[in-house]
Amino acid sequence: MRLQSIDIETPEKIIFTYTIAEMGPRIIACFIDTVIQWSIIIITFIIAFIAMNFTLDSSLSGFQLAFAIILVFILQWGYFIFWEVITNGQSPGKIACRIRVIRKNGEPLDFGSIVMRNLVRIIDCIPFIYLVAIVAASIDRFSRRLGDIVSDTIVVHDTYKAIKAPLFTTSLSQATVFIPAYDTNLSEEDLYVIRRYLNSRAQLLPEKRLQIETKLANEVKNRLKIDIQIENPVDFLSQIYREHTHEDKQ
Repeated sequence: MRLQSIDIETPEKIIFTYTIAEMGPRIIACFIDTVIQWSIIIITFIIAFIAMNFTLDSSLSGFQLAFAIILVFILQWGYFIFWEVITNGQSPGKIACRIRVIRKNGEPLDFGSIVMRNLVRIIDCIPFIYLVAIVAASIDRFSRRLGDIVSDTIVVHDTYKAIKAPLFTTSLSQATVFIPAYDTNLSEEDLYVIRRYLNSRAQLLPEKRLQIETKLANEVKNRLKIDIQIENPVDFLSQIYREHTHEDKQ
């Protein structure tokens, strides 16, 4: 039975609920990426052709053609790896369709997983219309193509979802801080850092504690684009964490 959503528990025991991306958005995203790839490839060959016409040295012309072919190969198989690495699981097509690649086991998406899922794309795209990928995603209960199955990844909608209550408590401040509305949300990794600090701050020296929490609070404020004067970094971080996780005050 194919699933429409999945609960993923992070190493810090925070449980996120994601909606699995359907075939429609994934096909559209792939189409957009393919158009971008071939646009670059065509432009590359046009430039190489023009350059060869202005080159008298035939050996140099051959070098230019070889360079263009190599560049096409890199674009064809390195395009997705490049974008998913720098955007943490998204290509331009995925960004347009608001979907993202994540690790199925809750761990952060790493370079090895990205490379693996995209190398297997060579098989998934057979026979050049991603027929193998479509069949595999239609059968798999998580709608994964072969590349996702091998790399233990899954494609989900890139929308904010309510986080289920953690399986253990967090050392949150009792204070309630007024924070202006913000359009973006922190990532799973950001919440992991906040949670880890709040649970371990008592073990730090006071001066070191103030230095770290001030820097962390300012970083969170900048990421959320909040225009506010932070008077108490711990209260601020606790409130932000509570708003993201719906965790009640302790």
